[in-house]
Amino acid sequence: VEEEMDGVLSSVIPDESYEPEKVEVPDQEKGFLVKFFAYAGPGFLSSIAYLDPGNFSACLDLGTFAGYRLLWALFFASIISFFFQILASRIGVVTSYGLARLIRLSFPVWMSRSLWVMVELAIIVTDIQAVIGSSIGLTLLFNIPLWVGCLLTAFDTFFVLLIFSTGVRLLESVFLFFVGVMALCFIIQFASCDPDMGEVGKGLFIPSFKNNDVHLIIAVLGATVMTHNLFLHSQVVQTRKIDRSNESKVDEALLFSAIDFGSAIFVALIINIAVVVVFAAKFYPAHGIGLENAGQALENELGQYARYLWGIGILAAGQASTMTGTYTGQIVTEGFLDIEISPVLRAILTRCISLVPALFISVFFSEQDLNDFNGILNILQSFVLPVALIPILRFSASNSVMGSFALEKFGMTMSIILTFVVVGANFSSLIFFFSTSTKTDEHIVLITVASVLSIGYFYLIYHMLTEPLQFKISDLSEEAVLITGRMKSNRNDSVAE
Repeated sequence: VEEEMDGVLSSVIPDESYEPEKVEVPDQEKGFLVKFFAYAGPGFLSSIAYLDPGNFSACLDLGTFAGYRLLWALFFASIISFFFQILASRIGVVTSYGLARLIRLSFPVWMSRSLWVMVELAIIVTDIQAVIGSSIGLTLLFNIPLWVGCLLTAFDTFFVLLIFSTGVRLLESVFLFFVGVMALCFIIQFASCDPDMGEVGKGLFIPSFKNNDVHLIIAVLGATVMTHNLFLHSQVVQTRKIDRSNESKVDEALLFSAIDFGSAIFVALIINIAVVVVFAAKFYPAHGIGLENAGQALENELGQYARYLWGIGILAAGQASTMTGTYTGQIVTEGFLDIEISPVLRAILTRCISLVPALFISVFFSEQDLNDFNGILNILQSFVLPVALIPILRFSASNSVMGSFALEKFGMTMSIILTFVVVGANFSSLIFFFSTSTKTDEHIVLITVASVLSIGYFYLIYHMLTEPLQFKISDLSEEAVLITGRMKSNRNDSVAE
């Protein structure tokens, strides 16, 4: 019997490639701050998605086109993002598995492979934006051509690999440093532009908009909830050593992971508000200001120091985003395909794939073309978003996956409503993009191809919603088997057996 049990347990314990480095957490007797600092880190790592060059581009547009008027939309988008990120982290904490691996275990092979391709597309799109953002920062700081900046970003791959090899705590500290740099740069600019704080408060807490503001609201909401970040967060929360056989310890981990990410997204919100306010105070109403010429515009208004602060902030955002993209790519590939890929190979492949289009853009695109292309990349992100949201909803509501931590009726209703809001906003931005595009031959071809691909896309979405989950409790790790089985025993004694 003992030999049989050993065989069973060895079959359900995750492979070593899925076991991240574990950080010890203090026992129950320690104080709140001691526990908070033990759990803090994954939230700030995940918050980088709200501080990437694509986000700053959306905030810049918000300030120059609408002034302070739409700050409430940024606040609302952050609340929605917080909600979905917490759902993703709950899945990781309770099951000890990341979202990518749970999808592979729960859906047919053709579905999980299709989802993997789409998530990889989202990661590559994010990395292209990060490379371009880093290049713009280098251009502002050193007056080099944009394409040279793109080539220089290729070398930061080795820095990324060095950080990854040193441990999770140092990795979290590096991301915290990047967040601190961005906060310092953009808050100094905020203080220098002498904003009307009464109007800032009004825009933040009193919703109002004009007819032509709708696409800006949709853009902010669509750019905030990022597909790859949900996969990342479900994995990085597992870096804390949690006794999953103790329900109170799981409750504690869920609480502190929520506080950790709540703190991080609050800091990200402050930084984004600072960017909106700076451009609202100095350039509203204005057109034609994008990431690539914002530094020069700030120099003209505030002085040369403002250009360098903007350059340093954008460079930090781009570098942090490329690092999270590489890290997420490793997690997603291992989770979806059940294979272990060398971090060196993964980093080089990701960077090469994103560097080629980034170089092409930097050489042949004008400033206006660059803004338009950034919009297209955001549209692609919107297209992939349901790939993450639908599985999160299904897992969060499943007793077989989450046990007693499954969402109750109210939580599930709120999740469905917010999913419709986010997905609806993203598809509205897609419709707006095509309806306002110049009807050239290239756009007609693009619309035709998109229409054909949408048939397969909605077929996949339909099966994601209706396909029975193949996931079983025995697919969980040993710790998760103990707690999930015990929590479900109140409903069904045979499950505990």
